[in-house]
Amino acid sequence: MSGRLADKPLRWATALIAIAVLLSSYGCSTPAQRLYRRAEAFFAQGKYQLSALEYNRIVNECSTDPLADDALYKLAYLYREELDNPAAAVQSYRYLVDRYPNSNYADDALLWIIYIGRRHLHSPDMVAATCREIDERFPDDLRLRAEGWLQVAGTYYDAGDTEKARQQCEAITKQFDSQRAIAAEAILMLANIARDESSESEETLELYERVIEQYADTAAAAKARQAVGWLYYDVKAKQDEQHLAQQRRQAHVLQAVAPIEPHPQRPAVELLAATRSLLQQAGAQVSLDEVMVVSGLAFTFCFDIEKPQASQHFYRHPLTLLAEELGFGHNLWTFAEMTNALAAVTTTLHNDRALLISYGKPHARAALITGYKPAEKQIYLALPGHNNVVVSEDKFAQQWTDAVFPKLWEPGLEAGYQFSLTTRRQRPAPTALAKAAILRATLALGQAQLLGSPAGRAGYQAFLDYIRDCLPANATASRDKLHQWAEEAIPPLSAARLAAARYLGNPRLAVPSPASVALAAASQSYERLAQQWQQLGTAIAQASSPPAAGDTETWTQILQDAESIARQEQQTLQDLASALGG
Repeated sequence: MSGRLADKPLRWATALIAIAVLLSSYGCSTPAQRLYRRAEAFFAQGKYQLSALEYNRIVNECSTDPLADDALYKLAYLYREELDNPAAAVQSYRYLVDRYPNSNYADDALLWIIYIGRRHLHSPDMVAATCREIDERFPDDLRLRAEGWLQVAGTYYDAGDTEKARQQCEAITKQFDSQRAIAAEAILMLANIARDESSESEETLELYERVIEQYADTAAAAKARQAVGWLYYDVKAKQDEQHLAQQRRQAHVLQAVAPIEPHPQRPAVELLAATRSLLQQAGAQVSLDEVMVVSGLAFTFCFDIEKPQASQHFYRHPLTLLAEELGFGHNLWTFAEMTNALAAVTTTLHNDRALLISYGKPHARAALITGYKPAEKQIYLALPGHNNVVVSEDKFAQQWTDAVFPKLWEPGLEAGYQFSLTTRRQRPAPTALAKAAILRATLALGQAQLLGSPAGRAGYQAFLDYIRDCLPANATASRDKLHQWAEEAIPPLSAARLAAARYLGNPRLAVPSPASVALAAASQSYERLAQQWQQLGTAIAQASSPPAAGDTETWTQILQDAESIARQEQQTLQDLASALGG
């Protein structure tokens, strides 16, 4: 996917914050707002068909509402990504462009039509016609226009019409030479066309070398170097020397990357600590408390007696969520081949951005790639508790390509995973950020499962039901299991609630009254909850050991304390969301 399309989630995140404020400000009183809330709820639950129906109702029944173009954009996304219906996605994008020409999504919609036309519908005529429309609508957006025409060239190339593809690539290099990355891709396509016609031609080598020399800092240059290597394995000594010099120019090591705070027994928190370091390196000054709240971990409850680590599950991909909410674009890759991965590393580092990866065996942890020296075959890493760790490419490959990270959300970190931030387009106000996080966490209360384990309200109910199973005097096996669960699950739960207490009590949020009073009350409530969770864990530990193990009265008190915690957890979050207008 191209850079502009990869940045699309950022614009969506901006719209989400605005829409969350819109819905909260008006109490979700209009038909469009009610339908939108239903669509979002179905989307969060993975019920994409139902979500699409609700978005479609907004478009059909409330076409003049401010939410209509956003609903149409998300409907197109569902057809494209979740419902496997590219033709319907194109139809939705087309309707958005025609019906709402002034929408903030109009440019992206046209670009998605081009992308789908090439990748799925294989229609050069449709792609070219859409690109001409972009020229007319957005004559000053050179990047958008150049990216569109590059897709046109690619569509002709994919269809086997190399002459039209060549003509289009040559036009791009002349008309859009200021768009370096796209111009480099156009020349790379010319080289590939020449290679297909004659792999040993001088024109092929000259075109690849042109990409490498003129656009050394682009991803196209990395591909060109790889292609040259395959075409000319037995290179001359002078070419080797030039290649080595090029590699040394590519070397880049980031300075002053914030260290990753280690949490070896809490992979979810350690992942957020690594994400915080990534955000800080990109210029966002955020605390660990803030990323825990924005990611939803500060409010999550998930119970599974067989999997105590379920208390640290996320209800949505935390890396993309944090990037979007804090105003950043982002790139996400999963590479099986080391060469492709290092090409992405080189480009990202030269853009002064670190990359987050899953690293290490047998138990992977979150880490950052902070530097790469291709000539020396050295990779610089920030590991939890350790900065500037230098490893060879071979060692890196062994510890990265097979790294298995604990599963904390669906689908989770995979082997060969890389995540990086791109441009920051906006800096959301702390108040808007808090509202969005709390409203989203409140909605997640209704999500009955996380990775197959009871969550939200269903999680609290499962937790209380299990304690009831521990009331009989002969339930020693159940009590022992609950003791084991509490030892591992309760400390992260208590720490998460403390993070919520500190964040909500931070005067930087600057929420006006009466919402400020509610924030202060919630902060105090979460501080009490942190203590109550700790006390409950202590009580379970003591009641699980002889001779108290047979004390039914003690276990009855534990149940009452747990019921009180469950009520307070849910009520605090609901009161807080209500006070903020949700």
